[in-house]
Amino acid sequence: MNIRNNLQANGIVNILSKNQNLIGKSMQKLSSGLRINNAADDSAGLAISEKMRAQIRGLEQNSRNIQDGISMLQVVDGGMNEIHSLLQRGRELSVQAANDTLTSDDKGELQKEVTEILDEIDNIANTTHFNGIRLLNKGGIIAPPPAGSGGETTPDSPQTGGTVNPDPALTDEQKIIETLRRSMLEQSEKMVEEAFGIVADGADLKVMFQSTDSNALASVAYYVGSDGKGENLELRIEVDDFLPATWPDGGTAPIYNDRIIAHEMTHAIMARSMNYGSLPKWFKEGTAEFIHGGDERVAGDLYWNGGNEQDIVDAIGNGTDTQWTNDSKHYSSAYVAVRYLHEQIKNAGGNGIKDVMHYLSTNDSATLDEALKMIPSGSYVGGITDFAINYSANGAGFLSSMNLTNADTGAIGGYDADGGAVKNAKDVVTDIDNVQDNPLGNFNIIWPTGTTSSTGTTSSPMINQLISYNRSISIQTGPKGGESISFQLATVTTENLNVDEIDVKDSAEEAISLFDTAINEVSSERSRFGAMQNRLEYALNQTNNYAENLQSSESRIRDVDMAREMMTLTKQNVLNQAAQAMLAQANQKPQAVLQLLS
Repeated sequence: MNIRNNLQANGIVNILSKNQNLIGKSMQKLSSGLRINNAADDSAGLAISEKMRAQIRGLEQNSRNIQDGISMLQVVDGGMNEIHSLLQRGRELSVQAANDTLTSDDKGELQKEVTEILDEIDNIANTTHFNGIRLLNKGGIIAPPPAGSGGETTPDSPQTGGTVNPDPALTDEQKIIETLRRSMLEQSEKMVEEAFGIVADGADLKVMFQSTDSNALASVAYYVGSDGKGENLELRIEVDDFLPATWPDGGTAPIYNDRIIAHEMTHAIMARSMNYGSLPKWFKEGTAEFIHGGDERVAGDLYWNGGNEQDIVDAIGNGTDTQWTNDSKHYSSAYVAVRYLHEQIKNAGGNGIKDVMHYLSTNDSATLDEALKMIPSGSYVGGITDFAINYSANGAGFLSSMNLTNADTGAIGGYDADGGAVKNAKDVVTDIDNVQDNPLGNFNIIWPTGTTSSTGTTSSPMINQLISYNRSISIQTGPKGGESISFQLATVTTENLNVDEIDVKDSAEEAISLFDTAINEVSSERSRFGAMQNRLEYALNQTNNYAENLQSSESRIRDVDMAREMMTLTKQNVLNQAAQAMLAQANQKPQAVLQLLS
């Protein structure tokens, strides 16, 4: 026996300490209601739970976003309801004025009320706001940057086959339609098919005009369907920025209108031929730039960026959308990345970017990550991640080797990219005078509503679209980027409704017809907004259900089972009491040695 070291007591103290630690953990779980209070409790569970929490919080915010969107649409409908009522009253007065039992003075009194009605329609259009956003008149639009900018190239003579410009008597919208029908749409579609080997599937493509004070000459709007393809495609033309709408090229050097149309048609065709919703933005924009060349943009961005080539390259980050911004530098980086990928695949014996497009279009659900892994030549085992690393390491050197100052724009198939003929800014889109009502072979084009009238030897759509669109509203409906629903606000002024100069005193019959057309236009727009409100309400229900189910899943991972943990705490308390009793016994044993000394 010894009294210097009480080995039994030391062992019991160890056990007691462990028991007390376990009791502390159980009490922490019971007091917080959480099974995982720190990473040490369950590291894998914590990681999964935090991802779910991010989604849950995003969904809860999405629910508020959707409710705000519904509220906005309700305000829109309220304003348009009053405009409807005013138009109905105006029509009623027009019918009354058409009756010859009234004198000229009587009709003059009716005209006074009609004038006040028209003034109030404009007042409603100008003062209907939601959070400072004007809803029924022009209020601006958030849009991507124009499809190109930068240095100027040396143009050659265009190929012409007829009258260079549309009839000057046409409206601006009619001139734009004329240039689209003559070659811009047809040749853009052919360019995409030849360069990328992809075609659309006969879906509708609606041409729309808008005036939003943005810098985008044109854009393609769509909803992402369950298969990842774009649905309800709209080619939106910014009327003020698209002028002059002269044929064959339109606009001004070097970013001619036909290059913009080629850029947007690339988006439209890709949207209908592959899982477009899954593609990162750098690939979407880079390929659209590559179809007509983006050397001028890159030269301009390099100049403003102090010649820092690596900074341009690094703009696409890890190849996902986490670092994407709709500015010119990111468009330049995307264009250079696609050209670099094109070159790497060709160097490996492939056909360049066309191989990627072929895989994506023949495998409807494929992602770019899968395509980069599976293409026959120049594949990347690690998909987008491997490509982004490779591009970051070698892209600056590739960029420095690009000739950004010659006449060639860098378009696919041209001199710089593929050793073909020089494709300068003016002629990169072929100019062939071939007027058609539906110039697209693989889209069903829908022109703005109206009739046709003869201009020379061709038939041209006559624009009669009363209500134009003034602002695009995007409602974030999902916890991830790109999960949104967009809709266009309408401009509902008397000028747009074509009732601003109505005269019921002298032209009552015409006034009735104009009011009828305006009422139909407003009815159509109210129906569109009503359908969108219903869609948002369904989206709200789905978001709430999604959040509820995700919260339940996260709870099973993170929350403590109170009954089970209480049972564990009781067990540890009993063991702790037993350990304390045994420690007392162990501490008494050395005292027996004192009896030997007495």
